[in-house]
Amino acid sequence: MTSHGQAAAAVATAAAERLRADLLQRGALGLSVLGMLYLKAAIAQAVVAEADDRSPDAAARTVPLYLDQADEHAAQLGVDGNELWTSFGPTNCALYRVAAQNRSSRGWEQIWHRR
Repeated sequence: MTSHGQAAAAVATAAAERLRADLLQRGALGLSVLGMLYLKAAIAQAVVAEADDRSPDAAARTVPLYLDQADEHAAQLGVDGNELWTSFGPTNCALYRVAAQNRSSRGWEQIWHRR
């Protein structure tokens, strides 16, 4: 399961980085897609942290970074929306933060860390 979670997080973050400039130019639609990519990466990384018997804290450290990225895009968006059926916005970011904490019993205190 760990390799699947790592692959999912890698694909989501690679897509976010690759598409960032174009998505930022597309307003609410682009912010929603970009934000959801980071939310999906956060959940995938939380799964990795839970499954990692050797260094769960190391895997868990990136979860809040992805959540914070999503929060930034939600703040730019400013409202809860449903562009491309993403249901992206500040409320969904908060729900994903709780979901990430529930997915990973290790390193959970880091998930609640906010900049």
